[in-house]
Amino acid sequence: MSPADDLAWFYVTSNHFGECEGNVPCYVSRQNDLNGGYLRAHPRGRHVDESTADVASVLNEMLDYLKQLPAILAEFDPKRDCGELHASLDRYAQLCK
Repeated sequence: MSPADDLAWFYVTSNHFGECEGNVPCYVSRQNDLNGGYLRAHPRGRHVDESTADVASVLNEMLDYLKQLPAILAEFDPKRDCGELHASLDRYAQLCK
């Protein structure tokens, strides 16, 4: 494997971003940027299985966390937040066409 694979994986696992503080689009966007970025750049990389599992794990943990804090989860407004959520995912969808 190339050194770029190791550098990209370090970036994913360095966790240098701040907290999303209950913002669902933020959690999804972060996973798309980090693990999605790794997977787009290294689709056959050494950490593909780990990266894919990490996406599911992080988003499931986020949902479990928000279920424990219903007031924060109630702040999710589909009319407002789904647009942001789609935008964070759609910017990469163009790469897959």
